[in-house]
Amino acid sequence: MNARTIDEATVAIWGAGTPQREFMHSDDMADANVSLMNLPEERFVPTLGQDRDNGLPTILDIVVGWGVCLKELAETVRNVVDYAGEIVFDSTKPDWTPRKLLDVSRLQRLSWNIGTGLRGGLAAVYADFLHQLHEECY
Repeated sequence: MNARTIDEATVAIWGAGTPQREFMHSDDMADANVSLMNLPEERFVPTLGQDRDNGLPTILDIVVGWGVCLKELAETVRNVVDYAGEIVFDSTKPDWTPRKLLDVSRLQRLSWNIGTGLRGGLAAVYADFLHQLHEECY
């Protein structure tokens, strides 16, 4: 976003852009948490089961359930912010872990699904960024 606002000619990204990551909008994270807190215990506990001997409920991953490669993310950001510059992937730099995705099946069994897509979430964040930038200027 900063490259767009200061009109940088290129943006360099480490690696080839092939690793996959999950991205979740903060509104979806909040919604998932509220949905889980409002579930009756008789529905919540059986869905999660008991993974530990101490009687505590199992850990639940609050995730989107799908990943996006960093190259696709960069292109989506470019389109959302209307960046005309070039995105350069520096394959001499590390890509890090190829895939970091978590299991969403338990969350889906509790009938919760993500509401904000990647492009919509990025557009909302960028609009907020522009609003904050405008507020600082005046």
